[in-house]
Amino acid sequence: MSEPKVTNLLCPFIPAQHPQSEKVEHDAVARWAGRLGLKPRDRDYVKLSRSRFAWMASYAHPSAQRERLDSVVDFIIWLFLWDDQFDSRIGGELVSPTALYIQNALATQVLEGTTPNEDSSTLFWALSDMRTWLDQNMPGEWMERFRKSFVAYFDSLGWELQQRHQCLVPSLSTYMEMRRMTSGGYWVTHLIEVPGVLSWLAEGKFSEIG
Repeated sequence: MSEPKVTNLLCPFIPAQHPQSEKVEHDAVARWAGRLGLKPRDRDYVKLSRSRFAWMASYAHPSAQRERLDSVVDFIIWLFLWDDQFDSRIGGELVSPTALYIQNALATQVLEGTTPNEDSSTLFWALSDMRTWLDQNMPGEWMERFRKSFVAYFDSLGWELQQRHQCLVPSLSTYMEMRRMTSGGYWVTHLIEVPGVLSWLAEGKFSEIG
C-alpha cells in the first residue's frame, strides 16, 4: 500500500483571537460551575474546564462585544450539556423516546417564553435566562429563525434516538443530512449573528455590518 500524500492546507484568513479570551474562558467556567453546583475537584468541573468552549468562541468572534460573546459561549455550553443528558455512553442506558420528547417539548416552551417552574432543572432556567437576553438584544425576525432551528434540532434528536432504539443504520446520505441538525449545526450557525458583526442575507450568506 502506498503512503498517503498529505498536502499543505491554505487558510485564507488571518488567525485572530478576542483580546479578553482568557477572561471569557475563566468567567464562563465559573458561571456554569456555579449554575451546576460544581466544585474544582468534581469530574464534571474538570470536563467543563477542559472543553475550552469560550476559547473556541473567542477565535470565531475576535471583535465581538464582551457581553455578546458571553451569550454565544453560554449557548454552546448549553448545547453540549443538553446533548450529554441523552448520551448512553455517559448514562449507561438509552433514554426512552417519550422521555426525550417531553424534555424537548418543555425546552421549546421555555424558548418561546414560558417561565420554568421551581422544580425545573438548571438547564431549563439557564435557557430561560439566555432567551431573555436574546429577546432584549436580537430582532424578532432573528428570534423566529433561531426558534425554528432549535425545534429542528430537538426533532432530530428524537429521530436519532429512534434509530438507536431500533438498531437501524441510516444511509450515509440520510445520516449526513440529519447530522447537520443533530449536532445543533443550524442553530449554532444563527449564533454567528449575535456578536453584531455579520448579518444573514435572504440569499443564504453572511454580510458584514457597517
